Amino acid sequence: MAPETLARAEGVTGELTLRRRVAADPRVDPVYELIVDGVFLMDTAETSTERLLADAVLNRLSVPRRILVGGLGLGVTLTELLTDVRVDRVDVVEIEPLLVRWLRSGLVPPVDATLADPRVHVAVADVGTVIHPRNIGGQTLGGIMLGLGHAVSQKWVYDKQYGVPLAK
Repeated sequence: MAPETLARAEGVTGELTLRRRVAADPRVDPVYELIVDGVFLMDTAETSTERLLADAVLNRLSVPRRILVGGLGLGVTLTELLTDVRVDRVDVVEIEPLLVRWLRSGLVPPVDATLADPRVHVAVADVGTVIHPRNIGGQTLGGIMLGLGHAVSQKWVYDKQYGVPLAK
């Protein structure tokens, strides 16, 4: 069965597509996928790296009261952080307003409930401007985490006939 497109629109970072598909493993059904400019970014079938990222921050901080997460993704890291009772506040900085709106609307349950948690504060902005060393708020955070999974796996795809880049 082909994935069902739940939402598609042109955003700040390019075309965003949110899809739902049936998983091979019924324990993780359904699976939600996030695609940016035609390139798979993440899904909810394999979330170990998102959970490990949260665990790494929580295990390194003796008192992880306030944490900044660069990028909302599909809310997995945020959800994992909120399972720790020591966390008083999680600031999520997401550059893509469409993604925030889609997730708040309930397109990927239960992320809307996670975003409604009073400990969660979402800012639509470029995380680089938030953690800039001249920004006093960026100097007072207890922990900062940025997901790099997609960035390290990016590659240029070239047109076979003309040799020009098609995507990155």
